[in-house]
Amino acid sequence: MKYEQYTSLITKLEKYAEQNPKGYEFRVAALGALGYAYFGILLLTLLLIPVGIVVLLFFVPQLLWVVVKLAGKLIWLILIGFASFFGVIWSFLKSFWTKIPAPEGLELSREEIPQLYQLVDETSDYLKAPRPQHILLTEDFNAAVVTLPKYGVFGKRTYLILGLPLLQAISPEQLRAVLAHEIGHISEKHGSYSTWAYSLQESWSRFLASQEAEGHKLSFLYEKFLNWYFPYFGAYSFVLRRRHEREADNYAVQFVGAKPLGEALINLEIKTLNLSQKFWKDVLDEAGREQTPPKEFFTRMATAFRESNKPQDLMHLSKAVAINTGYSDSHPSLSERLRTIGYWKNGDLPELPEEASETAVQKYFGRSEEKYVRIFNDLWQERVRDEWKKRHEYLLEAEKRIDELNEKAQTEPLSKEELFEKAKLVSERYGQDEAMPILREIIVLEPENADANFGIGSILLSEEDEDGIAYIEKAMKADRTLKISGCETIYYFLRGKGRDEEAKKYIIAIEHEEEAFGLAQQERSSVSPEDEFAEHDFKDDVLEKIRGKIQYYDEIQTAYLTKKVVEHYEEVPFYVMFLDTKKKGWIGDSTTLNTNDLLNVMVERFGEFGIHFFIVLENEFKSLKPYLDEIPNAKIYQR
Repeated sequence: MKYEQYTSLITKLEKYAEQNPKGYEFRVAALGALGYAYFGILLLTLLLIPVGIVVLLFFVPQLLWVVVKLAGKLIWLILIGFASFFGVIWSFLKSFWTKIPAPEGLELSREEIPQLYQLVDETSDYLKAPRPQHILLTEDFNAAVVTLPKYGVFGKRTYLILGLPLLQAISPEQLRAVLAHEIGHISEKHGSYSTWAYSLQESWSRFLASQEAEGHKLSFLYEKFLNWYFPYFGAYSFVLRRRHEREADNYAVQFVGAKPLGEALINLEIKTLNLSQKFWKDVLDEAGREQTPPKEFFTRMATAFRESNKPQDLMHLSKAVAINTGYSDSHPSLSERLRTIGYWKNGDLPELPEEASETAVQKYFGRSEEKYVRIFNDLWQERVRDEWKKRHEYLLEAEKRIDELNEKAQTEPLSKEELFEKAKLVSERYGQDEAMPILREIIVLEPENADANFGIGSILLSEEDEDGIAYIEKAMKADRTLKISGCETIYYFLRGKGRDEEAKKYIIAIEHEEEAFGLAQQERSSVSPEDEFAEHDFKDDVLEKIRGKIQYYDEIQTAYLTKKVVEHYEEVPFYVMFLDTKKKGWIGDSTTLNTNDLLNVMVERFGEFGIHFFIVLENEFKSLKPYLDEIPNAKIYQR
């Protein structure tokens, strides 16, 4: 479904859901039932085929002798067919009945954290919601209630997931609001719907994954249905999920009032930005100085949450409330939520929450806080130790290489490639601002350089400078492969400014480009003798390196390098190398690589040159040799 069709459908559905909530829920339920019904009918059809054959043979026994005779002649073909057929049936059954794994986290006991359990019980009872069966503590800055089926679509397991950083960042009253919102999702039938929809999508996903591994041999049975069904089911369920978010906010307001919920929403937004822009930057900078990751990670995070910077917080809040609710957002925007619950009634900006004298983790965990902070500190350090060491070594090497390039620049100008290498290393070691002057040097040498323009544009947009759009547009024009990431960068920048109508053209451009990219990938996924091939454009110095490597493989008599003629992404060449190998004698040569091993070696040793496909001229490709001989400069090696 195209973006404009999808957004138009969402708009219509939201109006209908507002006018007729019950009727809308019935439509969603009917669509969900259709998904399960098709799944079941497909399985039943497959099961009825062998049953039908047995019944037919029972009532028409003379056919049995025909089957026996055929089976004797085609036994292997029949066995392979049966194996594939029952493999599909098994995939269906397995995908429907497989148990969905529980979320990860440390389970909290009622005995150790009684006050938290008491709060969860009070909230659940007030909202007439089932009490969560498990409360998990994680290292995420988030909270959620997850309801999973035990097997297939049957049974129910409910988990309340609380992130330690979240508990460190908000007040006890704000936690009450967050819990009321999350537990609100499992009241008023929200939980049953969510589980049902999630289970349906998971079942189909597992089946499709199993079929992908088998090459989608029976895709004709479900492909058209799913291509039609899931976009519509996604749109209908999306509108319902967003309505449930608004209702969950309303439940929280009823339970604790608008002020705690509004403050919690603002705190989550501001502190998330502070984490990404300052805290994480400071931590990652340490990798250049320290060999081991910090021991007191979550302790430091808690301290960072308490560090107040009002001007910066106001800037973050201003940016956050400028974003409108989009068609990809299951949650309404922050500004819409604050106005809807009555927290933000007038004024240029909502009111900033005051710093809490006591955090939620201090109140509800008591003496156990120190224990869990220590556990998560140790877990985090253990989990990142290896990657931290690799980054530390990489940054030391980067620093060394930067010094080498700086020293060389004292005696002679750096090449464009060296400048770009330096810009990349400087950005990773010292930050993107330090790389900007180097990127501008590249632009002076080569104004149309796609990577340099893209880098400058991205840095400018991250600094709220709209001039970055022009640089990214220039980069996309010079290199089409940057178009999707470039359009995404501009789209999110414009959305952040509340300029949705301008942003719309970029999301449409992404959609068109993804479609073209998909066709290009499909076109490049295989090579056949019927394809058309043209002259390559490799430079002589690269060809010499390729010839130098080929000569060590005695199996190769002749090598042809060509460019497959493609319809999509013509500006991105697709190179194919054809290999004519020596013929083996009757006895063979144990030192000679067979076809598969030779192709594997080619991919491993020659992929660095940008050659995408390797083919040995045998079987159906054998007849291509005269055609390849006629392509100018195709023959790059002959023993």
